[in-house]
Amino acid sequence: MFTLPLLVLSHLAFRNPLPVGPLSVDSGKLLAYKLQPGETLKYRLQAEIVASMPLLDSKEPVDLTATVKMVYLATTKTRLKDGSSDIDFTIEPGSAEIEVAKIPFPVTDEQAKDILNQSITMSRFGEVKGNTTLKPLPFVDSIPGVDPRRLFALMFPVVFPGKQVTSGTSWTFKSELLGSAVAVPKFTATFMPTVSEMVKKPNKHNIPSASSTAPVSNNLATTFEMAINQKLNSDKKTAANDSEVYKNRTGSIKGAGEFNMDISAGHIVSGKVKISALLKDTLVAKPLTDDEPKELVSKVEANIKITLEPYKKPVKSTATP
Repeated sequence: MFTLPLLVLSHLAFRNPLPVGPLSVDSGKLLAYKLQPGETLKYRLQAEIVASMPLLDSKEPVDLTATVKMVYLATTKTRLKDGSSDIDFTIEPGSAEIEVAKIPFPVTDEQAKDILNQSITMSRFGEVKGNTTLKPLPFVDSIPGVDPRRLFALMFPVVFPGKQVTSGTSWTFKSELLGSAVAVPKFTATFMPTVSEMVKKPNKHNIPSASSTAPVSNNLATTFEMAINQKLNSDKKTAANDSEVYKNRTGSIKGAGEFNMDISAGHIVSGKVKISALLKDTLVAKPLTDDEPKELVSKVEANIKITLEPYKKPVKSTATP
């Protein structure tokens, strides 16, 4: 049953923050991730999903709610002179939880590991240069550009422009969260520091960092949108040619989010993302069954929160057998 909420997530593919005061005027900041070899960042992720969509072989949409919880550990293995880092993303053992309609479903560590554990190489500005561990999904990944194996991108959600930005600066970027050769999304980020971007006080998250200050509010806003225009065969997979087309799928996936970045430490402290999908399947061939609907509309809305938490490295046992 672990695949059910992931099916929902795979049918998905951020709100604009309001500053608490006047924007500061500065000469600009160079935004970058600052990762140290051996350092582990611990992120708690929770997704609340509301959907109306067909499941498995159902002919009509089914209303459902689901909650997905997990803890990602992002461990920097090596860092090159140019600032690029090799990062291992692993799911903390025992942290993956699934509820569908308030009914819990067991998730084994092996199931979570097989789908969600990833290794990437990332530049200091957030561009993923390599991903060598994507394994086949245990279910049909029927929407191009949408892949639950890429949830790790929420820990480093913005690719920075590589030049100084000032209050209100916006830029577009490519994210690993969504996208493929046939479905190209548009991601936009805006830098929105407040009148007092960093408050001189102990880090409220109690997380050791190079900075003794903490951001007072969300300072990064993001939006994205991806159009869906797909031809499906009778197995709900992408049709290899026009003669195989059974249904046309059209629609869009949109999202907006806000993130709290500790600029001095160079990592995200917290964030929230809202993703909405509206898809319509239209029958264009002779139906295989009498109850096959001519049109089928699916709606999905997901609200995702991520929070950085203190990480304690496991103590290796020194006991002898």
